[in-house]
Amino acid sequence: MSEREPVSVRPVPTEEHRRSVDLFRLATHGPPTGDEEWSVLAGTIDPDGTLGAYTGGELVGTCHSTPNHVHVPGGRLPARAVGRMAVHPTHTRRGVATELLGDLLRSVVEPVVILRSSADTLYRRLGFGIATWCRDIEVDSPQATANAAGRVRISELETDAESVPELYRRMRTRPGMVDRPDHLAALYRLTARSDPRLLLAVHSGASSEDAFALYSVQAQADRTVLDVADLHSASAPGWAGLTRYLLAVPLVDQVILRARPLDEPIRWLCPDLRACRTDRVRPELWLRLVDVPAALAIRGYHGENPVVIDVRDPLLPANSGHYLISRAGACRTTEPAHLTMAVDTLAALYLGGARPSALAATGHITVHRDVLATADRLFATETTPWCGTYI
Repeated sequence: MSEREPVSVRPVPTEEHRRSVDLFRLATHGPPTGDEEWSVLAGTIDPDGTLGAYTGGELVGTCHSTPNHVHVPGGRLPARAVGRMAVHPTHTRRGVATELLGDLLRSVVEPVVILRSSADTLYRRLGFGIATWCRDIEVDSPQATANAAGRVRISELETDAESVPELYRRMRTRPGMVDRPDHLAALYRLTARSDPRLLLAVHSGASSEDAFALYSVQAQADRTVLDVADLHSASAPGWAGLTRYLLAVPLVDQVILRARPLDEPIRWLCPDLRACRTDRVRPELWLRLVDVPAALAIRGYHGENPVVIDVRDPLLPANSGHYLISRAGACRTTEPAHLTMAVDTLAALYLGGARPSALAATGHITVHRDVLATADRLFATETTPWCGTYI
């Protein structure tokens, strides 16, 4: 194909869904789907949310999306969650992904689009901002500081997968967290069949189950590692009790907790604070504001004084304009702007993951009137935003 050959974006018909998943697998260096695997994956696809990029009838790109909700400060917002976004290795750097996402952004009815990716340039160019960050934590020679109240039950994930979605629904939320569909239970079972070491740990407090974790223990060349893939809690005591259990499992040299919130105080559960370290901090949830007025209106704000922001959105110009933001809410206004920012910058601060003052200091916000302290208070959150789910 020449670079000038046109790309046609259209829904992928049902009979090509498996082909689109296999294209994603190829692009991410995975094997094609097996028959047993496909019997599960087929039920996870939204027929109305599967786009394909075609050149001459050949499927060269795919983008799967499903309706979801994302928790925002003070509310819960409908969102379109994007997954399995891929371009065939022979057709990269030819604008295929831009065509796919651009078509999606112009057609969705939800106020925001969310996705998780390690890419950067493409998403920023299309108005996405990094809304949440996460970190991997390593604890050497782990121990718990003390026994916590409550008890922990352990089961094999394959036999207890059905309980995980319901457990998740009972957990406390942060800005950035999303709904998990019931079909995840089938995916958990599928994953557990390929890795029977996966265990489910559930902590119970005085009256109910209040935390759960998915983990495995693996013997490596020089150490035994307990790897925590997922951990959620309904309360601080539940989190502390289950984390203490994980740090105290016998015959373990290191505990790795993956994709954790930036403000989670795991270090303070360790007798030797130096044994706990952050391995890396990385982007987690990318967010694109498709309907800026609707997204700003549903969010809650703090502080006493209002701020007027000027939002610039070249791709979706209906979003551009001035917005008055105050403790009472947000709405369009004709008042002069105090701050000017691109829509990707607004996405970065929307969940509270970045402060306006920090974005202004680094040149992402133009300041017409020094209201940065007021803006910081307006967008502040009690906890650091975090998604905690691969969508």
